[in-house]
Amino acid sequence: SILGDIPSETKILIYPENTKSRTAPRFHVFETFDEFVSSASDLIEAVNEIEDVHLVIRMHPGRDLTPEELKSLLPASEKLTITTSERPFFELLSIADMVIGFSSTVIEDALQNFIPVLLLDLNNRYMHYKSGVIESDKTMELSPIYYISDALNIKQRIEWILENHLKKNISKDLFNDFVYKNDYFDNLVRLIKSKVE
Repeated sequence: SILGDIPSETKILIYPENTKSRTAPRFHVFETFDEFVSSASDLIEAVNEIEDVHLVIRMHPGRDLTPEELKSLLPASEKLTITTSERPFFELLSIADMVIGFSSTVIEDALQNFIPVLLLDLNNRYMHYKSGVIESDKTMELSPIYYISDALNIKQRIEWILENHLKKNISKDLFNDFVYKNDYFDNLVRLIKSKVE
C-alpha cells in the first residue's frame, strides 16, 4: 500500500497544499501559507478525534520546506502522512475516499473520478464551486461537493460525510454535473482532427 500498514477500513482524506511562495503573485483564489497551516491544524485536530480516518497532506511542488519541517508546524498526529509532490497525484487519488481543498485543479480531478470534495474555507472568503454551506446536520444533503467555513464544526461535518456518503453505496449519478461525458471527449477529438487535417 502507498501508506503502509493502514487498515483497509480506514477512510483516506487527501489534502493537497496549493499555496504560493511569499514573493510570488497570489490571487484571491489561493491561500497564503499561513492560512494553509492554520486550516491544516484545525483539520488535524478534527481528524485526531475521528475513528478510522487518515489524513494525507501532499506538499505543493514549489514548496521549500521538507515534510518534517511542515510537520513541526502542525499538531501531532498518528493519523497524518505528509508527502512531497514527487509522488504522482494520481497515485494518491487512487486511494482517496475524499479530497479536501481550498482551490485547486485537484478538486476537478477528484470530481472526475467520482471522489467527493470538501471545500475547506476557514477564512470564509472563497468558494471554489457553488455549494451548499453546511450550517448544521439538518441542512446537509448528499452532494459531490461540501463546503465548510467554520473550524468549530469540522469534526461533526466530516463524520456526517463519512456516515452518509462514504460508508454508503452512493450512485455516481450524483456527480453528473461535474464529470465530462464521453461525448464531450469525442467532440473534442473531432474538433482537433478537423483543425489538423
